Amino acid sequence: MQRTGGLRVIAPKDPEGGGTWISVNECGLSLCLLNGAPGGEGSVSRGLLVSGLAALPDGEAVAEAMAARDLQGRAAFTLLVLEPGSDGLAFEWDGQLLRRRQAVCSPLISSSFDPDGVRESRLRAFKREPDLERFHASHGERASAYSPCMHREDAETVSFSRIEVTKERVRFSYRGSAPCRPGLVETLEMVRRCQ
Repeated sequence: MQRTGGLRVIAPKDPEGGGTWISVNECGLSLCLLNGAPGGEGSVSRGLLVSGLAALPDGEAVAEAMAARDLQGRAAFTLLVLEPGSDGLAFEWDGQLLRRRQAVCSPLISSSFDPDGVRESRLRAFKREPDLERFHASHGERASAYSPCMHREDAETVSFSRIEVTKERVRFSYRGSAPCRPGLVETLEMVRRCQ
């Protein structure tokens, strides 16, 4: 837990890029970075963007900051913005153009490896297993690039995060291993403010 810009923020830190891919602050504002479509290669860490936005109080403040941000040099991504009592927002950067849309969750799926095939495979798996934690730990027909818990020769799912926001509290649980494997789950809580 850290205090950034006057607000407490919970977020894991990417040891390579220094940023983060997921965060929640004491207002209950959650940000999640998803891989974008192939293309739009960049040398600037996308996780630094999330770290820089994590202490904003609400989705509209994030929208204003995104509109003013120079995203050149970042690979394609989708930034999901969720806050209690509001529809989610998604910002999609393709390497050249930023689009804002309402987020449709159930579940949101991203992959730079065969995006359409992965989406179809994981949606089939979600229909079979709608419990989110079991879904994320599942391999569908087999562990592969297409399974929710992804395993390829060059990459695999390396962690699992769960954020819960209630009227009174914010809880962040993190497992630093693939959800299909045993691992220690660390949980941090804080009082929710900014209601």
